[in-house]
Amino acid sequence: MIYLDNNGTTRILPEVLEAMLPYFTTDWGNPSSSYKFGSKLKAVIEAAREQVADLIGAHPREVLFTSCATESNNAAIHAALRANPGKRHIVTSAVEHSSVLNYCLALEKEGYRVTYLPVDRDGVLKLADLENAITDETAIVSLMWANNETGVLFPVKEIAELCRSRGVLYHCDAVQAAGKIQMNVREMPFDYLSLTGHKFHAPKGIGALYVRRKTPISPYLYGGHQERGLRGGTESVPLIVGMGKAAQLARKSLPEYEKKVRSLRDKLEDGILNSMPNTELNGHKTQRLANTSNITLHVIESEALLILLDKEGICASSGSACLADSDEPSHVIKAMKPDSTASRQMIRFSLDIDNRQEEIREAVAAVQRCVRALNAESVLNSVEEGFRRTSGNALLTLHEACATRALCVQSNRRPTRLRTIEAVIDAHGNVHLLEAIQAALIMLDDARHLLSVDRWASAISRAYYCSYQAMWAALGAPPQAQQWRHAAIIAHFVRGYWFAPTHPRTGAGLLEPVRRPLQWLYQKRIDVDYDIRPVTRTIAARAVEIAEQVCREIQQRSGGSTP
Repeated sequence: MIYLDNNGTTRILPEVLEAMLPYFTTDWGNPSSSYKFGSKLKAVIEAAREQVADLIGAHPREVLFTSCATESNNAAIHAALRANPGKRHIVTSAVEHSSVLNYCLALEKEGYRVTYLPVDRDGVLKLADLENAITDETAIVSLMWANNETGVLFPVKEIAELCRSRGVLYHCDAVQAAGKIQMNVREMPFDYLSLTGHKFHAPKGIGALYVRRKTPISPYLYGGHQERGLRGGTESVPLIVGMGKAAQLARKSLPEYEKKVRSLRDKLEDGILNSMPNTELNGHKTQRLANTSNITLHVIESEALLILLDKEGICASSGSACLADSDEPSHVIKAMKPDSTASRQMIRFSLDIDNRQEEIREAVAAVQRCVRALNAESVLNSVEEGFRRTSGNALLTLHEACATRALCVQSNRRPTRLRTIEAVIDAHGNVHLLEAIQAALIMLDDARHLLSVDRWASAISRAYYCSYQAMWAALGAPPQAQQWRHAAIIAHFVRGYWFAPTHPRTGAGLLEPVRRPLQWLYQKRIDVDYDIRPVTRTIAARAVEIAEQVCREIQQRSGGSTP
């Protein structure tokens, strides 16, 4: 696996895990307890607080531990609004993280007015727009430090100074910036600043909120006296320790981080942008994080490319991990390029200091292979036309293009493909058994996406039957004489579907829809009582070996070469 989604999350470093383990196993007390076994952990929490404060140049008492960045962002905005009940205006940007944008949308329903500042095509925010947006009614400005999708950096120092001069509280979402660039809140007049541990190799489930001294703060979660009464809830000591240790390590690695990661990112970008047409960089060329590269590959759907890259062992994303289950295009790219389709055709790579040169070379090569396979519409049209006019020689090409599910979004094309493949099997299966098997596998792949279980079973039955006919026509042998060779064909399908025991959309079990057509097949074509249940992993593996031998025999009989 090559992991290039470090803006989504990062792995826990071994040193971080080692620091955490004692607080899971031996020192597992409650810090709020009156007895020493628990109360001694207060000092452990304070040591971690100091480590996090050092990362951003803060005083430890200005750091509150939270559960995540979402809580920190919401808590900061909430505190500013509670401190200024007469002010009902908020300023943010159109490219903020969903934890800010969705909270602002909720506040609008409560009667607050929100100004969403635009960005230019490079994702850059203009200070003049902010200056014009602030009014006497503005309670808080919430603008991020680094964009999570493009890595574009906002001029946060100037933003903070402008807000201070206008008497408006400023909250900075620094989640993506922490651990990647030098930060010193003593040099910038931030009022609130949000962090989360899992972006710099701490565990998930722990975040922090910086609150400058004398800045208004009120509880967002009500409960016990923890965090000086400002954030109730029993402290998770292992997670807090993990965030502290990760902050310490991140601070140590900062001097080399920029140079090393930027070099790797530039090689990745150059490899993609210079080798493929119809590609463009999203985000300012230089005014961004050293680890982030957001690229549009025009005509290629993001999700299709990610599916293929996943098969290649490359982990990337099409935007924020918090919106991965949404069908909506990237709101960040849409705000930058509203007249473009780039918001559905972009991919984000986010590197880390542990990535290596060879991983970058391999990732570039994988993207090139996948993009070639995903020139899907023209490939599919030409292959289907070739099926109609010639033979099944192009089936392997279709299998390579379609088995990736690159065209799943075009479900209206699926019945056409099924009919075309059936016709090819019938017409050419007697000479091209290997291609017939591949075509039947594609049929099964398509059938798994059909909503109807009956149609699913029918397509499976048809696929088995077609390859069965093709095999025996080529061999010229009576079906009753070759049970194991028939089982070999079954094994090709069993092998492909062993790890998908349920229909992906209906949840129906695979066994019964497969059993029915198989039993029908045996009753119709083999006059013996043959139980399919013994087709286990071992039998399937043996059957595949026999199938390969059968394919060689067929190729020899038909005058072809050995596959």
